[in-house]
Amino acid sequence: MPRVGFATLCVAAGVLWSGVALAAQTPVEAGRKATLELEYTIEGKLSVKGEAGQSTEWRVLRQLTMSLELVAGKLSPASVVDTQVQAQQTEQGTALGQQSQQAMTNNAPLMDQMQAAVEACGDDEACVEAYVMKLSQDPQLQQMSKDVGQMQQSANSYNQANPPRFQQWNVLSANALSGTYKFEEWRKDVVYDPICGATANLCTSTRERKAAGKIGPNDTAAGGAPTVEVDTLQDKISVMLTSPIFVPTIPQVTQDGPGEVQIQFLPYSDSDYQPALKYLAIPLKGSFANQKGSGSVKFAELEDYRGPLKLTVRWHFQVK
Repeated sequence: MPRVGFATLCVAAGVLWSGVALAAQTPVEAGRKATLELEYTIEGKLSVKGEAGQSTEWRVLRQLTMSLELVAGKLSPASVVDTQVQAQQTEQGTALGQQSQQAMTNNAPLMDQMQAAVEACGDDEACVEAYVMKLSQDPQLQQMSKDVGQMQQSANSYNQANPPRFQQWNVLSANALSGTYKFEEWRKDVVYDPICGATANLCTSTRERKAAGKIGPNDTAAGGAPTVEVDTLQDKISVMLTSPIFVPTIPQVTQDGPGEVQIQFLPYSDSDYQPALKYLAIPLKGSFANQKGSGSVKFAELEDYRGPLKLTVRWHFQVK
């Protein structure tokens, strides 16, 4: 939520934060660059034997690394990831709005009276001065001044409680500066089917995928839209990642011969992988300019691989 400014009922006046907050981390200037190194690993295997010689076996290993460039924003009192701070500021802002609306309602009759008097006097300055002298003794004006003072105090309290402390870093381009990929997958299925009479009614299908290479800014690769946020007052960092969008065409060999297949590295479903993609309010280890983290999540399906799978994510944030 943006910082609150206060307009009095008679004169527009901005109330600026005047408190002093000693930040534990010194923010950098807006526009400063940083890199976010990402490493995604998917791995899993399964071996199941069924009745009458039937079986399913597979192994999966997918790895993707990429380096993304981020840019620093201006220091802000608002957080894009801290829901607790967002809720607190929303509640405080709502209370300020209600207080302001109540003050306007309470003083509306006097405001109407003042407007009518000014219009009646027109360009007669002596008339206006006489009205102002008379108004200065009006208890309603004293109440208005009291309401204005209370609003200013509330606005100052809000701004002092919410100093600029969050610095967000956003990706310049979803395309990676550089990176690598690796696919090593093997699958074998033996199923009962009378069509395979020559092999005791058991049909065998096999598939192998193997590829590795480099990726760069011109490749069809993207790291999504990650966000890094540093809480300079609380010495914490938050890293919000999204599923990588990488769909290469790689070699594939089946029982029918060689070919190619287009594969999405990780099917897009951020909600399934949140434990490995969301890192909130992590205590800093030293300067925020060089931080690392990792996480993992288990899941049960990747294309036609159904069984125990695991996604591991490692990240490294460095300010240039």
